[in-house]
Amino acid sequence: MLQKIIRYGQGILGLQKQDIILSSFPKSGNTWVRFFFCNLISICEWDGKTVDFTTLNNTMPELGIDNLLKPWDHDELIPIIVKTHKNFLSIFKGHKVIFLLRDPRDVMVSRYKYLTERPKPSFAGSFPEFIPDRKFGL
Repeated sequence: MLQKIIRYGQGILGLQKQDIILSSFPKSGNTWVRFFFCNLISICEWDGKTVDFTTLNNTMPELGIDNLLKPWDHDELIPIIVKTHKNFLSIFKGHKVIFLLRDPRDVMVSRYKYLTERPKPSFAGSFPEFIPDRKFGL
């Protein structure tokens, strides 16, 4: 719990006015959009180097997971895009925001499959039980 508080603190302290917030509900396409932007950086700065999940996660930070206090290694014209699944927070005020919206029916199917087909499933109920679930559903 303390580690999580420290990471959110680093994120809040490290968030700069020019940073862009990328916000969405889980399974709405956030990773796809991050890959798109990271590939643009690759074309501009890395001669088109292949972007994998490690490169993506090292380049596009997530609020509450990554240390936003570390220096940005890219051209100053390329803004930092910070991923979050959080609802609007007052620290986001004044920032440019990319808000991803996907059809909620598709999101719920994708999230249900993700949470039930993992090696250690996080949800064990049926899809009709999943939809109103307080922790995972709508």
